[in-house]
Amino acid sequence: MLHLVFLLAFQLTAQSYRIQESLSFKSRILDREIRYSIVLPKDYHQSGKSYPVMYMLHGLGDNESSWLEYGQVASILDYMTDKKDIKPFICVMPQGFRSYYTDFYDGTFNYQQMFIEELVPYIDSVYKTIPEASQRAVTGYSMGGFGAFVLPVKYPDVFGVSIPLSASIRTDEQYVNEHPDGWNEQWGRIFGGVGESGDTRITDYYKANSPFYLIENKSVDELKKVAFYMENGDKENTLCRSNEFLHITMLKKGVPHLYNVKEGGHEFGFWRNALPEAFRFADTRFRNIEYKVDTKEIKTKHALPKNMKALEKREGEISYRVIYPENLQESSRLYPVVYFVADLTDEEQAGLMNLYQGNMRKEGFPPVIFCFVPAKNAGKLLEYIIPRMEKTGRARPGWRFRSLWVYHCAGDDVVKQAFDSLQFTVGVLTVADIKLKENEIAVMLTEKSNIKDRMWLYIDTPPTGESYPGNGYMHVYLRENGYKHEYRVRTDKNTFEFLKSGFMPAMKYISKKFHN
Repeated sequence: MLHLVFLLAFQLTAQSYRIQESLSFKSRILDREIRYSIVLPKDYHQSGKSYPVMYMLHGLGDNESSWLEYGQVASILDYMTDKKDIKPFICVMPQGFRSYYTDFYDGTFNYQQMFIEELVPYIDSVYKTIPEASQRAVTGYSMGGFGAFVLPVKYPDVFGVSIPLSASIRTDEQYVNEHPDGWNEQWGRIFGGVGESGDTRITDYYKANSPFYLIENKSVDELKKVAFYMENGDKENTLCRSNEFLHITMLKKGVPHLYNVKEGGHEFGFWRNALPEAFRFADTRFRNIEYKVDTKEIKTKHALPKNMKALEKREGEISYRVIYPENLQESSRLYPVVYFVADLTDEEQAGLMNLYQGNMRKEGFPPVIFCFVPAKNAGKLLEYIIPRMEKTGRARPGWRFRSLWVYHCAGDDVVKQAFDSLQFTVGVLTVADIKLKENEIAVMLTEKSNIKDRMWLYIDTPPTGESYPGNGYMHVYLRENGYKHEYRVRTDKNTFEFLKSGFMPAMKYISKKFHN
């Protein structure tokens, strides 16, 4: 009798759990049990409300517990709902096997059919969901990123939100050149062509499921049915090229989407850090409100710090402005120089100097000279401005102590100058107007790859605009040729605020290289 009472109590308690791992339902299509984990809102069992659903897909080799364990989904979701950053919704983490969340070409494992025809209806029947496309999102990492992109694109009447993270996708060039061992196991068994090489790998079935062909073959109006938010890490290898090219493809076609690149590689630390913004984006789509980037305006003073000194330099049509660090009069020492090519007002320069001064000691930055050069005088840097700075301007001589920073102006000539001359130790490109073609960038960076450890690069750009492809191609070929660099794509205002919000991270990078 006591045993029955205990068993009944346990069953009632289990039914009231809101975080449950490795539950299952029987799939008729796959003829097997499909496991899933689920996180329900805190008030789920007490409220009479129904909720949106986010499906969270795992990567190759992982399972339905991976997001729960390594992604810390429940903790992040609870924290954000407690703070009222987002409204409550349900998270479902299904077992994806090694399926890439699609059907196999030979019909032996129709996972995608199961997902659409059985899993989603099952979740809607068992849990208090809002069974509408606008109330369903899909996110996922790696293999799950592939699924998070393809499922909403193919089934916009089922899913209205797509949030791929480090999506495991390939361009055609990558697909046909991948090593046979990995390709047969990862791709051929799913899309057909096992044992094939070269262009014969590009089967019709592959085209019907490739993100690139799906974007190419669908109209912009069809694709607008889905809200896209994509993230990738700047330390990715293969997925650097494929994700950049997918973004550029969507950009050129005019498909609305958000795309961010942040520091990190193919690891759970990156995907876990991506969750708050992914949750925030999904929440705005569920509630049909405008998504706003979670950034705070950086307020700065319009006058230079009192202990910094500015000197105007002009000779004929050549002009530049030099701002010296504190304690200049108390020392005879020389300083590294940040050569800043930009058309900034004195007030804007002062704003940056206040940021620098306010963080210098806290961040351990070295004292440096800032030399602000108008864009029209960029070509005079090497032949005129730098020699004078190192002769009479207290600049420490030599390439090792020079940084080149380009902001919001034509970056092509300056980039070529930097790589041709090798006179700078670090370069920063912020909203740089790079219009070099892909092949021109490929040739430039491949030819110079023997000096890749000499000059570090830091690229900070918004995800849109005519010059974005140039920035994206720079990142791809820097990465593939082994250059030391960091790459940031940020959804922010394309104004001076963008420069201010990225100023300190770039200064950290410069300081590290000066004293590496």
